[in-house]
Amino acid sequence: MKSIVGIALLSLLPTRALCLSKRSCTSFEPQGKHGNKGYTVPSLKTFRTSEYINCTTELAREKGEDDVCEVDRYTMGLTLNSTVNVSVSDIQPVLDAVKEAASSDRRAKIDLNETVLVPFRVFKPGIPAGEAGYLAFTPIMRCWEGLLGDCSGDDEKLGGTVVEACGYEYEDHRAVAGEQMVVGKESVVQSNSDEFKAKPQPTWEEAQEKAKKEKDSDSEEKDKDNDGGNSASTLTGNVLGSGIWGCVVWTVMGTLWGLM
Repeated sequence: MKSIVGIALLSLLPTRALCLSKRSCTSFEPQGKHGNKGYTVPSLKTFRTSEYINCTTELAREKGEDDVCEVDRYTMGLTLNSTVNVSVSDIQPVLDAVKEAASSDRRAKIDLNETVLVPFRVFKPGIPAGEAGYLAFTPIMRCWEGLLGDCSGDDEKLGGTVVEACGYEYEDHRAVAGEQMVVGKESVVQSNSDEFKAKPQPTWEEAQEKAKKEKDSDSEEKDKDNDGGNSASTLTGNVLGSGIWGCVVWTVMGTLWGLM
């Protein structure tokens, strides 16, 4: 009978042990020759920022220029993602630790949020006459190499691991919201395909609205998860406590009953 009770108690441990899991690393020590200044690399993701144009001399002249075909210009919204080159249960605490460890001049300009929404406007004149293709923008990421520390929960084994974490640097971090463009490089991508005639990116307003809906949806999902976890453990939590001590009590009791 006691063995059955022990098994029942042990079966509840995964729910109670959630407080000991899904944590991450909260400190970062810069390493290498670049130290806390970091270094820059091109993002692996390039954004198309204009429609496809087969720019002939005749077409360029129709638009009032002899050597370039003008493109549609508007403020678009780009969704970027900061990166860490190891798998962690929660990337944001790691990114926060990297930002805290960065030099003060870099820290003021960098965005190390997991998701970064920024405006973008085309500055290049357009597609040169005699070329066919579209304009593109490649963000330049600022990265730091260093040691993870203060790791717990699912990420405890990552303590002392050397990682690379990268975010985005603003051209003018003092600019108002909606004007903070990130550092990057514009280019002409030559192509013979006319499948890129559609609008290249959502407008800034469309991107903001989409981000808001996704944030609201994520909040609703978290609320549902919390409600489910609370309803399943309210009684046991009231009896034996919650948090770290609750987990310890349940672990000890389950183990003792299982051995009897």
